[in-house]
Amino acid sequence: MKRVPAAESASALWTIKDVAAYLAVSTRTVEKRRSTGDLPRATRIGRSVRFQSSEVVAWAASLREEC
Repeated sequence: MKRVPAAESASALWTIKDVAAYLAVSTRTVEKRRSTGDLPRATRIGRSVRFQSSEVVAWAASLREEC
């Protein structure tokens, strides 16, 4: 079973693995969508890529509203 990250605070930063688990997709899908600009903007910290958890949650909610 995959671990789904919790958005406990507005300042939580998620890895690509965390975003993939939250969206129930592969890490490759997250990487592709990030490169095409289909996901919220990510921040690079050293060699790591991090997403603001609140932005990912809000983005996913907006997609559900469009359906």
